[in-house]
Amino acid sequence: MEIYRHEDVHANVPEPPKKQKNSGLSIATAVLLCVCVFLSVVAVCVSFLWRDGEILPPTQNYESAFKKVRDSVVEVRGSGTAGSGIVYKIRGGKTYVMTNKHVIGEDASADVIFSDHGERVPGAVLGYDEYHDIALLEIEGYHGVVAVTAGNRPDNGVEVLAVGNNLGYGIAAYDGIISRNSRMLKISSANKTVPVYAVTCPVNAGMSGGGLFTLDGKIIGINTYQTHTINGGSRPVDGVSYSVPYSIADKIARHILDNGSVGQIERIYIEGGLSEKEVDFIGLYFRAEFGSAGFKISALTYGVKPDEIRGDINVGDIITRIGDLEITGATGYDEIYAETLSYVPDDVTESRWLELELFDGEKTRVVKYYAKRLKYA
Repeated sequence: MEIYRHEDVHANVPEPPKKQKNSGLSIATAVLLCVCVFLSVVAVCVSFLWRDGEILPPTQNYESAFKKVRDSVVEVRGSGTAGSGIVYKIRGGKTYVMTNKHVIGEDASADVIFSDHGERVPGAVLGYDEYHDIALLEIEGYHGVVAVTAGNRPDNGVEVLAVGNNLGYGIAAYDGIISRNSRMLKISSANKTVPVYAVTCPVNAGMSGGGLFTLDGKIIGINTYQTHTINGGSRPVDGVSYSVPYSIADKIARHILDNGSVGQIERIYIEGGLSEKEVDFIGLYFRAEFGSAGFKISALTYGVKPDEIRGDINVGDIITRIGDLEITGATGYDEIYAETLSYVPDDVTESRWLELELFDGEKTRVVKYYAKRLKYA
């Protein structure tokens, strides 16, 4: 094979004879050519930026996402523990940091470090929900940080970044995807079953309480659980971590802010059932789980029907709506929890019905619960 330099190939090519051109025609041709080139460039740009009727955002990657969220993730240090937190709210001269309950333990306070090698600032435990493992700290001042921005519920396969105080050495980030966006996780050691997002991001010791972010810098979860083995430790598990959906954590934190008292918050009427598929609606007096027919009532949890229920509930009924949430086979457990957590007792002001729509195989009916109102939508 012969290899030629560019000038060798073109050195002896004779120049074509020059032709006399009309200058006006040349200008018009040049202008037309420029317009065509411009329109071609615009068409190419639009084809890259427009998909399925939506303008796509600028290129997003892990580097830009980490830079965007770094100032919203902090170190949290309780008695003998090193964990993480996210800057939840900044208002009224105070900074509020959300973390896991197991990070603060039984302490009434915990220290927060807002930047690498920064000073430890004391924070008071404003309240917590041990069942969902969420706690809120109140700290005086602003400290130059940025509060998180909530994102939308993620689809399976979405790229995410878990950010936290990795191994107690400072804030780090690990990449992965949402592997399941609707999962009920049974935690034998705590005798509970909770809704989670399953992710492939490592969540190492110290990262509990940190944030799970999409690549546009929006928070969608609080990193909380790991799985190392199953079947009593006989089978190892690799690459699986779990996050509390932010839609749930946010409602709990708002409840804490409204009540403003240290300690376990009042139960908000929903928790996992006896299996990884079943949900126990405490205060709504039934259990339900997904099956081939839909979200079906599996058991009633009252002897005599409470006075606050208007209408009949039967085992085998299919739940098609809770509050404002339409229930389909694609509805996630986190959505059901978040919708039910929207309703809290209020016997004095702004009372409203919580409606449940049921289908018995032939007709649809509505059941109402007295004195539950939509407060944290």
